[in-house]
Amino acid sequence: MNICFVASSLGIGGLERVVTLVGEAINGKENIVYYFSIDNKTPYWKINDEYRLHLQKPSLNKYSRQIMKAAKLIDYLKNWGQLDINRYQRYFIKNIIEYVNEKKIDVLILTSAHQISAIPIIKKKCKNIKIIAWIHQSHQAIVKNSRKFSLSFINGIKAADKIICLTDSTEMYFSHINKKTMKIYNPISISGKNRVSKLSSSNISFVSRISLKNGDKGLDLLIKLAKVLPANIHITIAGGGSHKEEKKFSKIITEKKLQNKIIWQGPKRGENLIKHYLDSTIFISTSRTEGFSLVILEAMSLGLPVIATPTTGARELLGEGKFGILSELSDINHFSEKIQELLGNPEELLRLQKLSIKRSHDFDKDNIVAKWVQVLETI
Repeated sequence: MNICFVASSLGIGGLERVVTLVGEAINGKENIVYYFSIDNKTPYWKINDEYRLHLQKPSLNKYSRQIMKAAKLIDYLKNWGQLDINRYQRYFIKNIIEYVNEKKIDVLILTSAHQISAIPIIKKKCKNIKIIAWIHQSHQAIVKNSRKFSLSFINGIKAADKIICLTDSTEMYFSHINKKTMKIYNPISISGKNRVSKLSSSNISFVSRISLKNGDKGLDLLIKLAKVLPANIHITIAGGGSHKEEKKFSKIITEKKLQNKIIWQGPKRGENLIKHYLDSTIFISTSRTEGFSLVILEAMSLGLPVIATPTTGARELLGEGKFGILSELSDINHFSEKIQELLGNPEELLRLQKLSIKRSHDFDKDNIVAKWVQVLETI
């Protein structure tokens, strides 16, 4: 079977990591897995064979993008708040149809609202193709992000041969639109080889893409939290972003005089990322929205107690608070108190560590890949 995963990019993010992780696990004698990246940047995650990777070339220069942006606005206003998004992604649609035909793709897996909106057109041009919509966001987030082209998005959901979601609430939402909806968790993406944190430091770990856009990652909240934490508690950050976003974040840390509290170490992977987790005692997440937090899962697999904002993903992973602590960041002082209380309670740290490890077993890579294989075989 020839399978193709489509992603907006294959950069450093969690979605991109899981796409390559699942794809490479499926690739083998019976399946050939291809990757189609809408971004032409070199992938951050390793793909063994270059011939299985397609990086789409840019179609527009800066001036043309500005014209398209204006055209979208006019179209949106003219059509009473609805945009025919497929008019503005003809280049992608043309390229993916050509790629499907060239590689004789049997199953196409799409991972964003824009891509999903193109499903009816792709299916019309590629008669025998089966298409899976793999939704990595919460249903609230993806519905919000697609609100300007909601009709196109819903038509794409209806036309999909399978919808894969990451949480119970998102599965329930989309099953009302397309009954061929199911939940498959994302797998743990790193292996600590049974190593766990010693829970002996006053260091808190944080892993995130460095992006201040929309405030989704809650980096502004993280800054406020660092300001009220005692001087002996440090937040160590692993993560990278665009040059512009990194420069902006670094400037904020300096302006707030938090260089001794926030230790930003840049992007990490492999053994360096594992060490980042193991060198801390608590993992925190300040995200405002998260469909499924791969970094929370990684931290739990290495025995870290977790304190997180109650996003859809965090609530699913932490079992509504059974396997970790959910705390609103609207009250920064309360979040800070939770951290200090936990650091001062070795028995509670150990209890939560055991729960983290227990919960992480539900996300075993082999079991999850087996579910994907079953879906692909039955579709």
